[in-house]
Amino acid sequence: MPTMDVRVTSRNISNSKFQIVHLNIRSLLHHTDELRHFAVQSEPDIIVLSETWIDYTIMDNEVLIEGYSVHRKDHNHQGGGIAILACDYLCTKPFSASNGLNTSTESIWLEVSYKTFPSILLLGCCYRRPSSPPISVDHFFSEVETALSHKKNVVVCGDLNINLSGGNHSFKDKLLNFINSHSLYQPINLPTRITRTTSSLLDIFLVSDQGLAECAGVSDLAIADHMMIYLRLSWKRLKIKAALTCKIHFSKFDELDFCYDLDKCPWSIINTFDSPDDKLDIIYRDI
Repeated sequence: MPTMDVRVTSRNISNSKFQIVHLNIRSLLHHTDELRHFAVQSEPDIIVLSETWIDYTIMDNEVLIEGYSVHRKDHNHQGGGIAILACDYLCTKPFSASNGLNTSTESIWLEVSYKTFPSILLLGCCYRRPSSPPISVDHFFSEVETALSHKKNVVVCGDLNINLSGGNHSFKDKLLNFINSHSLYQPINLPTRITRTTSSLLDIFLVSDQGLAECAGVSDLAIADHMMIYLRLSWKRLKIKAALTCKIHFSKFDELDFCYDLDKCPWSIINTFDSPDDKLDIIYRDI
Protein backbone atom coordinates (compact mmCIF):
# COMPACT_ATOMS: atom_id res chain seq x y z
CA MET A 1 0.00 0.00 0.00
CA PRO A 2 1.26 3.57 -0.67
CA THR A 3 2.16 5.81 2.23
CA MET A 4 -0.49 8.42 2.91
CA ASP A 5 0.61 11.90 3.94
CA VAL A 6 -1.97 13.37 6.35
CA ARG A 7 -1.29 16.87 7.59
CA VAL A 8 -2.67 20.07 9.06
CA THR A 9 -1.99 23.23 7.12
CA SER A 10 -3.15 26.81 6.87
CA ARG A 11 -1.16 27.46 3.70
CA ASN A 12 -1.94 27.31 0.00
CA ILE A 13 -2.78 23.73 -0.99
CA SER A 14 -2.53 24.26 -4.74
CA ASN A 15 -0.75 21.47 -6.60
CA SER A 16 -0.41 19.90 -10.03
CA LYS A 17 -2.57 16.94 -8.96
CA PHE A 18 -6.37 16.73 -8.92
CA GLN A 19 -7.77 18.09 -5.65
CA ILE A 20 -11.10 17.79 -3.88
CA VAL A 21 -11.88 19.85 -0.78
CA HIS A 22 -14.81 19.67 1.61
CA LEU A 23 -15.97 22.26 4.12
CA ASN A 24 -18.93 22.41 6.47
CA ILE A 25 -19.43 26.10 5.74
CA ARG A 26 -22.44 26.88 7.96
CA SER A 27 -24.04 29.44 5.62
CA LEU A 28 -22.65 29.73 2.12
CA LEU A 29 -24.31 33.10 1.59
CA HIS A 30 -22.43 34.61 4.54
CA HIS A 31 -19.07 33.17 3.49
CA THR A 32 -19.18 33.42 -0.31
CA ASP A 33 -16.47 36.09 -0.51
CA GLU A 34 -14.06 34.10 1.69
CA LEU A 35 -14.71 30.99 -0.39
CA ARG A 36 -14.03 32.89 -3.61
CA HIS A 37 -10.70 34.14 -2.26
CA PHE A 38 -9.78 30.61 -1.25
CA ALA A 39 -10.63 29.32 -4.74
CA VAL A 40 -8.43 31.98 -6.36
CA GLN A 41 -5.53 31.21 -4.03
CA SER A 42 -5.62 27.42 -3.95
CA GLU A 43 -7.41 26.48 -7.19
CA PRO A 44 -9.08 23.23 -6.07
CA ASP A 45 -10.69 21.26 -8.87
CA ILE A 46 -13.80 20.45 -6.84
CA ILE A 47 -15.22 22.23 -3.79
CA VAL A 48 -17.76 20.25 -1.77
CA LEU A 49 -19.86 22.07 0.82
CA SER A 50 -22.24 20.96 3.55
CA GLU A 51 -24.60 23.07 5.65
CA THR A 52 -25.01 25.68 2.93
CA TRP A 53 -28.11 27.07 4.67
CA ILE A 54 -29.71 28.35 1.45
CA ASP A 55 -33.00 27.70 -0.31
CA TYR A 56 -34.67 28.31 -3.67
CA THR A 57 -34.78 32.09 -3.09
CA ILE A 58 -31.00 32.27 -3.51
CA MET A 59 -29.94 32.31 -7.16
CA ASP A 60 -26.86 30.45 -8.37
CA ASN A 61 -25.13 33.69 -9.40
CA GLU A 62 -25.25 34.91 -5.79
CA VAL A 63 -23.00 32.07 -4.62
CA LEU A 64 -21.22 31.13 -7.84
CA ILE A 65 -17.43 31.15 -8.10
CA GLU A 66 -16.00 32.22 -11.44
CA GLY A 67 -14.72 29.20 -13.33
CA TYR A 68 -16.90 26.68 -11.48
CA SER A 69 -20.29 25.11 -12.12
CA VAL A 70 -22.55 24.60 -9.13
CA HIS A 71 -24.72 21.61 -8.20
CA ARG A 72 -27.04 22.22 -5.23
CA LYS A 73 -29.43 20.41 -2.96
CA ASP A 74 -30.96 23.02 -0.68
CA HIS A 75 -32.65 22.68 2.70
CA ASN A 76 -33.40 26.01 4.38
CA HIS A 77 -31.76 29.02 6.03
CA GLN A 78 -31.66 27.35 9.46
CA GLY A 79 -29.49 24.35 8.55
CA GLY A 80 -28.63 21.61 6.12
CA GLY A 81 -28.10 21.92 2.41
CA ILE A 82 -25.17 20.71 0.29
CA ALA A 83 -23.41 21.79 -2.89
CA ILE A 84 -20.65 20.70 -5.24
CA LEU A 85 -18.70 23.28 -7.23
CA ALA A 86 -16.70 21.74 -10.08
CA CYS A 87 -14.15 23.44 -12.33
CA ASP A 88 -15.61 24.25 -15.73
CA TYR A 89 -13.07 22.07 -17.56
CA LEU A 90 -14.56 18.96 -15.93
CA CYS A 91 -17.42 16.99 -17.45
CA THR A 92 -20.02 16.39 -14.75
CA LYS A 93 -23.26 14.44 -14.91
CA PRO A 94 -25.77 13.68 -12.13
CA PHE A 95 -25.64 10.12 -10.87
CA SER A 96 -28.50 8.47 -8.97
CA ALA A 97 -27.39 6.45 -5.94
CA SER A 98 -30.62 6.49 -3.93
CA ASN A 99 -32.34 3.68 -5.88
CA GLY A 100 -35.57 5.67 -5.76
CA LEU A 101 -35.63 5.74 -1.95
CA ASN A 102 -36.68 8.87 -0.10
CA THR A 103 -33.57 8.91 2.07
CA SER A 104 -33.14 10.99 5.22
CA THR A 105 -29.53 11.80 4.32
CA GLU A 106 -28.85 14.79 2.08
CA SER A 107 -26.67 13.79 -0.84
CA ILE A 108 -25.47 14.77 -4.30
CA TRP A 109 -23.74 12.31 -6.62
CA LEU A 110 -21.90 13.21 -9.82
CA GLU A 111 -20.03 11.39 -12.53
CA VAL A 112 -16.82 13.40 -13.06
CA SER A 113 -14.62 12.89 -16.09
CA TYR A 114 -11.91 14.55 -18.15
CA LYS A 115 -9.94 13.37 -21.18
CA THR A 116 -6.73 12.77 -19.19
CA PHE A 117 -8.43 10.81 -16.38
CA PRO A 118 -7.89 7.04 -16.43
CA SER A 119 -11.55 6.46 -15.58
CA ILE A 120 -14.78 8.13 -14.51
CA LEU A 121 -14.93 9.27 -10.89
CA LEU A 122 -18.15 8.85 -8.93
CA LEU A 123 -18.18 11.69 -6.42
CA GLY A 124 -20.65 11.87 -3.56
CA CYS A 125 -21.36 14.64 -1.07
CA CYS A 126 -23.39 13.59 1.97
CA TYR A 127 -24.64 15.41 5.04
CA ARG A 128 -26.49 13.81 7.94
CA ARG A 129 -28.19 16.18 10.35
CA PRO A 130 -27.79 15.49 14.10
CA SER A 131 -31.58 15.11 14.37
CA SER A 132 -31.73 12.50 11.61
CA PRO A 133 -33.26 9.12 12.54
CA PRO A 134 -30.90 6.17 13.04
CA ILE A 135 -31.95 4.69 9.70
CA SER A 136 -30.25 7.62 7.97
CA VAL A 137 -26.91 5.88 8.48
CA ASP A 138 -28.22 2.84 6.61
CA HIS A 139 -29.49 5.11 3.83
CA PHE A 140 -25.97 6.53 3.50
CA PHE A 141 -24.48 3.03 3.36
CA SER A 142 -26.97 2.04 0.66
CA GLU A 143 -25.97 4.97 -1.55
CA VAL A 144 -22.26 4.21 -1.19
CA GLU A 145 -22.89 0.54 -2.03
CA THR A 146 -24.80 1.58 -5.16
CA ALA A 147 -21.86 3.71 -6.28
CA LEU A 148 -19.37 0.91 -5.55
CA SER A 149 -21.45 -1.59 -7.55
CA HIS A 150 -20.63 0.33 -10.75
CA LYS A 151 -16.98 -0.75 -10.47
CA LYS A 152 -15.64 2.77 -10.89
CA ASN A 153 -13.42 4.92 -8.69
CA VAL A 154 -15.54 6.33 -5.88
CA VAL A 155 -14.86 9.25 -3.54
CA VAL A 156 -17.41 10.28 -0.90
CA CYS A 157 -17.02 13.21 1.44
CA GLY A 158 -19.15 15.07 3.92
CA ASP A 159 -20.19 15.51 7.51
CA LEU A 160 -22.18 12.58 8.91
CA ASN A 161 -22.19 13.98 12.46
CA ILE A 162 -20.50 10.81 13.61
CA ASN A 163 -17.41 11.49 15.70
CA LEU A 164 -14.70 9.04 14.64
CA SER A 165 -12.30 10.33 17.30
CA GLY A 166 -14.72 10.00 20.21
CA GLY A 167 -15.35 7.16 22.60
CA ASN A 168 -17.53 4.13 22.05
CA HIS A 169 -20.63 4.97 20.09
CA SER A 170 -22.93 2.72 18.11
CA PHE A 171 -22.89 4.96 15.01
CA LYS A 172 -19.10 5.22 15.14
CA ASP A 173 -18.69 1.45 15.35
CA LYS A 174 -21.25 0.95 12.60
CA LEU A 175 -19.45 3.36 10.27
CA LEU A 176 -16.01 1.86 10.96
CA ASN A 177 -17.38 -1.64 10.35
CA PHE A 178 -18.85 -0.48 7.04
CA ILE A 179 -15.53 1.08 5.99
CA ASN A 180 -13.61 -2.07 6.83
CA SER A 181 -16.09 -4.53 5.32
CA HIS A 182 -16.08 -2.66 1.99
CA SER A 183 -12.30 -2.10 1.94
CA LEU A 184 -12.73 1.68 1.87
CA TYR A 185 -10.02 4.13 2.80
CA GLN A 186 -10.70 7.03 5.19
CA PRO A 187 -7.54 9.21 5.24
CA ILE A 188 -8.59 11.91 7.73
CA ASN A 189 -7.43 11.12 11.26
CA LEU A 190 -7.24 14.60 12.80
CA PRO A 191 -10.05 16.65 14.41
CA THR A 192 -12.14 18.69 12.01
CA ARG A 193 -14.14 20.62 14.60
CA ILE A 194 -12.51 22.00 17.73
CA THR A 195 -14.21 24.02 20.47
CA ARG A 196 -13.02 25.07 23.91
CA THR A 197 -14.18 21.81 25.39
CA THR A 198 -14.45 19.32 22.51
CA SER A 199 -12.41 17.94 19.64
CA SER A 200 -14.28 15.92 17.01
CA LEU A 201 -13.53 14.19 13.72
CA LEU A 202 -16.80 14.73 11.85
CA ASP A 203 -15.74 15.48 8.27
CA ILE A 204 -14.42 12.53 6.29
CA PHE A 205 -13.44 11.14 2.91
CA LEU A 206 -14.20 7.60 1.82
CA VAL A 207 -12.10 6.36 -1.10
CA SER A 208 -12.73 3.11 -2.94
CA ASP A 209 -9.04 2.58 -3.75
CA GLN A 210 -6.26 3.78 -1.45
CA GLY A 211 -3.91 3.87 -4.44
CA LEU A 212 -6.06 6.67 -5.85
CA ALA A 213 -5.20 8.96 -2.93
CA GLU A 214 -1.84 10.70 -2.88
CA CYS A 215 -2.24 13.13 0.01
CA ALA A 216 -4.95 14.25 2.42
CA GLY A 217 -5.22 16.62 5.35
CA VAL A 218 -7.11 19.29 7.22
CA SER A 219 -6.70 23.03 6.85
CA ASP A 220 -7.96 25.86 9.03
CA LEU A 221 -9.49 28.44 6.70
CA ALA A 222 -11.05 30.40 9.58
CA ILE A 223 -14.30 30.53 7.60
CA ALA A 224 -16.50 28.32 9.77
CA ASP A 225 -16.18 26.32 12.98
CA HIS A 226 -15.15 23.26 10.97
CA MET A 227 -11.76 22.64 9.41
CA MET A 228 -11.61 22.16 5.68
CA ILE A 229 -10.50 18.68 4.61
CA TYR A 230 -8.75 18.01 1.31
CA LEU A 231 -7.85 15.01 -0.81
CA ARG A 232 -5.25 15.03 -3.57
CA LEU A 233 -5.61 12.28 -6.13
CA SER A 234 -2.78 10.77 -8.13
CA TRP A 235 -4.37 12.05 -11.36
CA LYS A 236 -2.94 15.00 -13.28
CA ARG A 237 -5.12 18.06 -13.35
CA LEU A 238 -5.64 20.77 -15.94
CA LYS A 239 -3.86 23.91 -14.76
CA ILE A 240 -6.45 26.65 -14.61
CA LYS A 241 -5.95 30.06 -13.12
CA ALA A 242 -9.02 31.11 -11.21
CA ALA A 243 -10.25 34.65 -11.70
CA LEU A 244 -11.89 36.86 -9.10
CA THR A 245 -14.69 39.03 -10.43
CA CYS A 246 -17.09 41.39 -8.71
CA LYS A 247 -20.80 41.26 -9.49
CA ILE A 248 -23.66 43.38 -8.25
CA HIS A 249 -27.14 41.95 -7.88
CA PHE A 250 -30.27 43.95 -7.10
CA SER A 251 -32.34 41.54 -5.04
CA LYS A 252 -32.16 43.94 -2.08
CA PHE A 253 -32.26 47.18 -4.06
CA ASP A 254 -34.13 50.00 -2.31
CA GLU A 255 -35.11 52.87 -4.59
CA LEU A 256 -35.59 55.38 -1.75
CA ASP A 257 -32.15 54.65 -0.28
CA PHE A 258 -30.60 54.95 -3.72
CA CYS A 259 -32.24 58.34 -4.35
CA TYR A 260 -31.07 59.51 -0.92
CA ASP A 261 -27.48 58.52 -1.75
CA LEU A 262 -27.66 60.34 -5.08
CA ASP A 263 -29.03 63.45 -3.39
CA LYS A 264 -26.14 63.69 -0.91
CA CYS A 265 -23.47 63.03 -3.54
CA PRO A 266 -21.10 66.08 -3.84
CA TRP A 267 -21.95 66.97 -7.44
CA SER A 268 -20.33 70.41 -7.19
CA ILE A 269 -17.00 68.75 -6.44
CA ILE A 270 -17.45 66.05 -9.06
CA ASN A 271 -18.02 68.66 -11.79
CA THR A 272 -14.62 70.21 -11.10
CA PHE A 273 -12.88 67.11 -12.49
CA ASP A 274 -12.41 66.57 -16.21
CA SER A 275 -11.47 62.88 -16.07
CA PRO A 276 -14.43 60.44 -15.98
CA ASP A 277 -12.30 58.10 -13.84
CA ASP A 278 -11.78 60.82 -11.24
CA LYS A 279 -15.50 61.56 -11.23
CA LEU A 280 -16.30 57.90 -10.62
CA ASP A 281 -13.75 57.68 -7.82
CA ILE A 282 -15.59 60.44 -5.97
CA ILE A 283 -18.96 58.76 -6.53
CA TYR A 284 -17.72 55.35 -5.31
CA ARG A 285 -16.10 56.98 -2.28
CA ASP A 286 -19.16 58.92 -1.18
CA ILE A 287 -22.07 56.63 -2.09
